Amino acid sequence: FRSVFDYGVKETTMIGGLKHKLLLINSDYTPTDTAGLQQYCPQGYELFTISGVGHFPMVEKPDEFNRLMEKALGQL
Repeated sequence: FRSVFDYGVKETTMIGGLKHKLLLINSDYTPTDTAGLQQYCPQGYELFTISGVGHFPMVEKPDEFNRLMEKALGQL
């Protein structure tokens, strides 16, 4: 497992320049680099996790994904 923070200079720079909290929806299938997020997200982040799905949570559990998306969008 390699984090985007290990090789993605462009991505790391972009994330560091965010003016608002980063909102993520991810599955528990792939680990989320929370240490990297803490280090590189100066405005903080919030992680919404969907269990029991793979790379396509929006297809595998669309109702749960949509609920979390609405929750995230409601924070904007």
